[in-house]
Amino acid sequence: MALANAPATTGTSCVCHAPSQLPKALQPGGESCRAPGGLTFPFLVGLGRQLGNDHADFKHYDFPKLATLKGALVDTWRARDDAALIGEMYVVLKALAGEEGVKAVAWFLAGGGARLTHGPGSPLSKMAAGSWQFVTNLVTVVVRIRDGVRKLAAGGRSPDFSALRVAVPATHWGLKDFPREPPTKLADADTTLKAILGGTQGEELWATSLKHDRARRSWEMGLRWVILDHFGVGDDDLYAPGLIPFWVLQHERKGYRPYVNEVVVETRLSGTY
Repeated sequence: MALANAPATTGTSCVCHAPSQLPKALQPGGESCRAPGGLTFPFLVGLGRQLGNDHADFKHYDFPKLATLKGALVDTWRARDDAALIGEMYVVLKALAGEEGVKAVAWFLAGGGARLTHGPGSPLSKMAAGSWQFVTNLVTVVVRIRDGVRKLAAGGRSPDFSALRVAVPATHWGLKDFPREPPTKLADADTTLKAILGGTQGEELWATSLKHDRARRSWEMGLRWVILDHFGVGDDDLYAPGLIPFWVLQHERKGYRPYVNEVVVETRLSGTY
């Protein structure tokens, strides 16, 4: 695909990118940028687990109704009013996740079920990017992408990056690994990720930019990770403080809707073939 607005050059490299994170036409940076099928950015490179609204901890009722869950502790919280339940959620989430915990509870109370996005540069995105769980998966994906590009370039071909697809492992943050004793210091990143996200339910990997030098057989790619999780509790989640009042509000009180937490992390990688 020749770029009509590209300056005349004699080189063999091309640069494609999507300004402001929006899918746009290929941008100039060389004499041509081969994009079979009219490749635009961002394009999907990998898909992990799929998020579904039928997940157990995402179901809710928007009217008072006693569910089938039984137990003395649950019944104790059922007997309390909304203010007491909300207060307990705030205390526990603030202790475990600081201001991010407060934000999560506030969105549960007032967000109406709308998705909450933590974009690149946000506190939760930075915490996720620096966690060993994410870094471990990043290394795995980098190896898979480099191997995939080499396979696309087999036999001396120029790789068709639009055909690049890799498997994406799920990034989790030890959902059930809460401290047994109350924290004695401000919530750290690891505890925050466990409290707000824990075991995630969806993962997407998008290519946001590509610099390809065919003469040197090298490339550089921008990647956007989208990690998705439900902020809601199911019947099997009542194992830590704050989760029982959360469950009662979500399933048996009016107007409290679970929502999707979306954490976006941007990285770059490069390779040769």
